[in-house]
Amino acid sequence: QFYALKVTRSSSSFTGPDIWDGNSHGVVVGANNNQPTLVVHHGDESAHGGQVGIGDFRASGPEAKFVVSGDASITGELKVATHVSGISGYFGKVGIGTAAIYQSSLLEVKGDTTNGQFLAKFTNDGSQSEDNGILIDVGTAGRSANAVKVTTGGRSNAFIINGEGRAGLGLTASNMEAIFTVNGDASITGQLSVESLHVHD
Repeated sequence: QFYALKVTRSSSSFTGPDIWDGNSHGVVVGANNNQPTLVVHHGDESAHGGQVGIGDFRASGPEAKFVVSGDASITGELKVATHVSGISGYFGKVGIGTAAIYQSSLLEVKGDTTNGQFLAKFTNDGSQSEDNGILIDVGTAGRSANAVKVTTGGRSNAFIINGEGRAGLGLTASNMEAIFTVNGDASITGQLSVESLHVHD
């Protein structure tokens, strides 16, 4: 066996580093003398430790505890303690297929599908008798709140459920006067059963 560098630790504790920079700048490891690959930056020089970067950080050091400059592949599990910052760079937000998340959204999925494809799909295999689908829990009861809103290329308020639990087609959340309101013509091909009928001219 051939070793270019071998370190033999005299203790199993991790109270002190095995390799460090005597000038307290950091340690750089590269595949050759002009290819920095792994950077251990001094960070804020506190007891919390430095920062680790994989990639080229010659212009500036890593801005977080661990930074990968380029693509990363994880074959195992990824655990996050609090929140994920997506490719938009906005802290605590996630973007899938986009580098610019809508300013009031925490999650944005964007794409350009072909005919017949869907942007997202949720599947519950139904192995239990009471399997559920999707739960949308909106804490506000405000009439103008959009608990669910669907917009299309032909209508900006195609379908809305407001904070009061009222649903409407073709109107804004604050303009719903009943549990279900349709702004426009409606066609029912089956039976219509009502307890009380009011007709307006």
